[in-house]
Amino acid sequence: MGDRNASSPRRGMFRRESQKVSHRTRVLTVVLTVCVLLFATAAAAFADIVPPGGVTFTNKTENCNGIIPTPGSENTVKTLTGGSLVPGGTAQYTIHFPQDPNNVGDWAIADCVLLGSGPDLKTYTVLDQGEFGLVNNAEDFTLTFHVDIPADAPIGARICNVAKTTESPSKSPGSNRKAGPACFTVGGDVRIEKHSAADPDGDLVPGATFVIWNCDNSADDPTLQPIVVTPAPSSGDIYSNTLAGGAVVHATGGFVAVSGPSGSTCNVTETVPPPGFQLPDTVTHSFTIPVGTTGATIINFVDPLAPGSIKIEKTAPAGAQSTVFHFTITCTNPSNVYHVQITGTGTVTQSDVPAGSSCTVTEDDPGSTFNPPVIAPSGAFTVASNQTVTVTVTNSFAPGSITIEKTAPAGSQSTVFHFTITCTNPSNVYHVQVTGSGSVTQNNVPAGSSCTVTEDDPGATFNPPTIDPSGAFTVGAGQTVTVTVTNTLAPGSVTITKVAPASEQNTVFHFTITCTNPSNVYHLQVTGSGSVSQSGVPAGSSCTVTEDDPGATFNPPVIDPSGAFTVGADESVTVTVTNTLAPAAVTITKVAPAEEQNTVFHFSLNRPPRGQQRTDDRPSR
Repeated sequence: MGDRNASSPRRGMFRRESQKVSHRTRVLTVVLTVCVLLFATAAAAFADIVPPGGVTFTNKTENCNGIIPTPGSENTVKTLTGGSLVPGGTAQYTIHFPQDPNNVGDWAIADCVLLGSGPDLKTYTVLDQGEFGLVNNAEDFTLTFHVDIPADAPIGARICNVAKTTESPSKSPGSNRKAGPACFTVGGDVRIEKHSAADPDGDLVPGATFVIWNCDNSADDPTLQPIVVTPAPSSGDIYSNTLAGGAVVHATGGFVAVSGPSGSTCNVTETVPPPGFQLPDTVTHSFTIPVGTTGATIINFVDPLAPGSIKIEKTAPAGAQSTVFHFTITCTNPSNVYHVQITGTGTVTQSDVPAGSSCTVTEDDPGSTFNPPVIAPSGAFTVASNQTVTVTVTNSFAPGSITIEKTAPAGSQSTVFHFTITCTNPSNVYHVQVTGSGSVTQNNVPAGSSCTVTEDDPGATFNPPTIDPSGAFTVGAGQTVTVTVTNTLAPGSVTITKVAPASEQNTVFHFTITCTNPSNVYHLQVTGSGSVSQSGVPAGSSCTVTEDDPGATFNPPVIDPSGAFTVGADESVTVTVTNTLAPAAVTITKVAPAEEQNTVFHFSLNRPPRGQQRTDDRPSR
């Protein structure tokens, strides 16, 4: 693309920025605003304005190739004096024209803004062009204006501004003067870029703060040809020979652009990394502004990501506050293993975990008294830059168990015994059973539970059970508490019912109950006819009842049952003992006369009423 021709007039915009008058010098500042579509067939040019007093402006197409000076023919100072030299920014130019006070006349200044690359400006594309006009008042003057840089201008392209007086008083020293070219590289002749170590060739990282200092401007007059820094420094001076006094620049877009006279040198130091990053190992670089046609110098600051951290929040049971819990943090990308510990409930933080690490947290086995820990997140997680990942680890006591060991009587091995386990802290009720002698275990009893074991009533044939422990007990974590429950049969009894002769109601009769399984002997007595009971006879006892000899006046007793009998649980066995009097013997002594010694005498014996005796003596012949 070449110069614009007269058949394609364009419009731009000038506006006055300021006007200052000093002794024999008038400074006229005019702002040139260019809005263009880069390399488009139609681009905006100078626009109509209301010029300041004495200044006129004409929209016209200039012969920009004719305005471009031959190297070495420049005879007017035109410089780049400021701006934001990035796409969408602005460039500020200043042209100084001398004047002879003896010559007053009209002036016209043609100006072209060019875009391209390389040393030959005649190959550049014309971005904008126009003509300033004024009636000089015989004083030197300076024309200052701004050019808008297209938002889509390529980084690394050059923008140059050239100007020429096309009309002036014939004898004026300002006549036929060419200025420029004043050029800069879009994005800076030196470009300081901020990148992430995680992606060195990736997008720029905004937010770093740099200090540019110890600059040495190679221009003859640094005031006319300053070193321009974009973004503009917020404080300090680029020419300070100390870092502390240097120009502070906030790289909000991830870069700093520096333009100025070629050969100028500076130091740049990164002082504050972007959020989430650390300063690199090398924080200071020196640079030299190159000749514009050689392209920009790129200085890369590659910052490592700031590390993150992992905080473990531990919740331990109330009874484990003095327990030391150990944790292992295993990370990859890069590989690292960290070991931390917490006593009871608390927190611990592992700092300086490289950003991007993929980590998992595990708890070293605290012992069988604890359940497996609940860890959240339970799997791998990524630690981001400047991020603290919180991992919760909750421990609870492992449950305990209660084993009931039942001892039942030999004769009750088919009996089903039922038990109730009542617990508090927390509240739970469990029901278990055992058949005969045996054991049963209730698992998953929360650690710390206070429990008691009771036996459901097995019936009257059993004594109250013996339970050990008989009261409340605490179930520890991972502990099995054994409770013994012993059942015995309820004892029976033996009742002796005595039947005595009517004449013996005052006689005391003595009895012996002899038992085996287990061995016991009991002694009882009854006066006359009556009954007596022997209680507390162990169930299952095999017993016999005998009567102590009441004397010869009695027949042997009749005992029913006469042999051994078994006393059942809670059973009363009745034994009847009947006594009768033994029969009496009557001896008759007969005294007969001598002569009757051969006579047979017969006698009859009649039982008289008690207390009387009657005999009847009759001879028999």
